[in-house]
Amino acid sequence: MIFTQNDTIYNKANLVNFTARNSLLRKADDVSRRVIHEFPVLSNSRLLGYETISESNPYLSYARNLVCEYRKYYKEGVSPKKIYYRELYGMKELKTGNCAELADATFVALKLNGVEDVKRLNLYAYNTKTKSMRDLDHTVIGVNFKLPKKYKYHQWIISENYVEPECRIYPQNNSIIVDSWSGFTEYAKQAGERFKSDKALIESNKKGIYRNLETLLDKDEELCYLPLEDFEKFKKRDYDYFGQTYPDIVLDKNKAKVSQKDVTQKRAYRVSKPHPLLKDELKHRFGLKGAITDDELQAKKQEYIDSVKEKYGLNKAGGTSGGFDILGKLSKLAERIFN
Repeated sequence: MIFTQNDTIYNKANLVNFTARNSLLRKADDVSRRVIHEFPVLSNSRLLGYETISESNPYLSYARNLVCEYRKYYKEGVSPKKIYYRELYGMKELKTGNCAELADATFVALKLNGVEDVKRLNLYAYNTKTKSMRDLDHTVIGVNFKLPKKYKYHQWIISENYVEPECRIYPQNNSIIVDSWSGFTEYAKQAGERFKSDKALIESNKKGIYRNLETLLDKDEELCYLPLEDFEKFKKRDYDYFGQTYPDIVLDKNKAKVSQKDVTQKRAYRVSKPHPLLKDELKHRFGLKGAITDDELQAKKQEYIDSVKEKYGLNKAGGTSGGFDILGKLSKLAERIFN
């Protein structure tokens, strides 16, 4: 199966058209469009709508699992700042990601283009009758939300169903929502209307255009946001790296602000690649046409182990160091990667 950018399982490039007078809204919309075209990702969240099909279609099961595995690679074993480097690399080269990765890319692109008040926001539904909250499992970008100076960030825990009022934030009149996953940039009030249970949205959702029906608001619920704390503050050199590596996300008038001195080769920006046998293993698991055989897979695993042994000089003295069985640990690690 070949996926194209026009498929509904990819992020949307057909953003809402409008003739806004507000320059910031137009700017945010332009940046979001650039992000969408720069990173046409396959989203396993969008594949949720294809559950019944994927039960009989191993290609869709493979695609969903591939996205999940790559998302682990984006975040595991790296510093908070390097998560951004991996995410943008992964979305560009591996073409996989969900709303959170696209929100991070949009965050970087907006800051790179000089937008100051930018926050990553998680969406929640607050029930005014039961006083409980429901996680809508969606991340967007908020512009002009203006947090209180002493705002205390709250990390949502899955078992929770309530967050103190001072942690919940609501948009102001000039607040903007940039949702590159769904494909729109609007004032927050208009954006909130998209999450209400109207017939048009439900019908669109059935076609796989939006997220699961359960994410829509019930009649007693109101939309609220919990901002995510920034991983780390980016420096000018970091934005130069993003601008040089992904020049198409930079607006024309801002291109001159990106340094001409190449920073992309600096050690700080080196991005390790995902495991080379990941795709082979997943294809093998789902029995796809053209997948390698058991013997071929085992041979590739052994080849990988041998290459690591050679790289780190582990072929000597039985591969032990101070009584520590390096080769044994390496073999177990390889099995954990693939099983």
